Amino acid sequence: MDTQENVAVETVTETPEMTMDGLLAAYPALVEEIRQQAVQQERERTAEIDELTLPGYEADAADAKANGMSAMDFHKLIVQRTREKGKAYLQQRAEETAPAQEIAGDAPADKVDEDAEIKAYAKQAAEFGKSLSGSTNGMF
Repeated sequence: MDTQENVAVETVTETPEMTMDGLLAAYPALVEEIRQQAVQQERERTAEIDELTLPGYEADAADAKANGMSAMDFHKLIVQRTREKGKAYLQQRAEETAPAQEIAGDAPADKVDEDAEIKAYAKQAAEFGKSLSGSTNGMF
């Protein structure tokens, strides 16, 4: 009998050690490409943070850059901080103006009728104009 045994031939490729040094030794071009992409992405991230930084938030921007925060997360932080400052400002104004709430407010007792006052001034201006021109029939 003719029997053939199929023998599987295994090709064993040795995988480089999964350390930076191992990858660098086995795939230097790939590691360099990854480095370049990482550098470019980091530059873009810090530039975006710089573009989003408002005056007075420079310390937050420095923290975001140092801690690897994304530009979107930094933007959310700025919005949150701005809202907090706005609330604090309104609270301070409310505290400052609270004593004014105790002052009774009302129209003055000697309130002048504004319409009557305007008509009186208009009449005076018309009489003055007539006195300058010497005419009583018209403007000139």
